[in-house]
Amino acid sequence: LLLSFVGVGIFVRRSPREATERLGLLPPRQRRWWLVAVVGIFAFLAIAYGIERVADTLSPSSQQQVTNATNVLFSHFNNPLGVILLGLMPAVVEETLFRGALVPRLGVLVTAVLFAALHTQYAVTFATLEVFVLGIGLGLLRVRSGSTLPCMVTHAGYNIAVGLLGFLAK
Repeated sequence: LLLSFVGVGIFVRRSPREATERLGLLPPRQRRWWLVAVVGIFAFLAIAYGIERVADTLSPSSQQQVTNATNVLFSHFNNPLGVILLGLMPAVVEETLFRGALVPRLGVLVTAVLFAALHTQYAVTFATLEVFVLGIGLGLLRVRSGSTLPCMVTHAGYNIAVGLLGFLAK
């Protein structure tokens, strides 16, 4: 979060209020933004499911490597509270940086590429494609809503849903 505020020039070029506005940490333009966020969560889950089915067919070994890496990285969060924390923290930090600070400067596509590149635990697999598609969708949501908050809600909801589905599947 600090990197995002420093990056937009807090106390140098912008006051705290201006930096907060520049990062899109303000109410969305639409009144029913939460509905878009909920629809986005389900849309991203459906897209991820589709990409994973293709990955299972075309590259089952790399899909298994992604699953193994994910299990190792997130094994300490294998409980409901851990899933919620792991859903919320990256959503707030990543959305403030990528959709708040970078989308207005670099655009949706470049920011989505950087967002996917950050998720190095997936190497270059179909999971990277999932993250890239999520980045595009969240970037478009930021542009359309004028706010980073719906992006945070959608990202957190998606992360929590994936975590809970994984937790319940065990």
